[in-house]
Amino acid sequence: MTARRLHQRDRCVDAPGHVVRLRDRVDSEGGNVTLFAVIFMFALYLAVAMVVDGGRVLDARRDVYAAVAAAARAGAAQTVDEANTATFDPTLVRARVERVLAATGYQDGGVVVGAGQVTVSAATHVNYLLFPFGGGRDVTATASVLLLTGVSSAVNR
Repeated sequence: MTARRLHQRDRCVDAPGHVVRLRDRVDSEGGNVTLFAVIFMFALYLAVAMVVDGGRVLDARRDVYAAVAAAARAGAAQTVDEANTATFDPTLVRARVERVLAATGYQDGGVVVGAGQVTVSAATHVNYLLFPFGGGRDVTATASVLLLTGVSSAVNR
């Protein structure tokens, strides 16, 4: 007999003379658990990667927004000279904003001073640690603060 199988009605003959019932081969579940485990582990890895990397993106978004909001508030804070003249010097506002942004590590922020408000923008890039697709994500935030001069009453009676 040669090494090839000779199929007959209800049996498969492996060479040399070893008979295995076809029904046993078809009904066998060998390897199914391994396939299930591999697919399940890959799906579990993707879920963990999405949670970890998604949390990093949300954390970066919160940090960038906190930095631009603080910079906008610092830009809207008046100096004594500005309070005495009831005006805002745009160069001083821009300098205060850039100082706060530099202290928080976001030096490439955009600052717009005009129309009675300060608008600050900043961006950062978050690299993915676990997610296998893509290199990361850019996160941007923008905050605006109104420029008010003088003393305003917080309580209306």
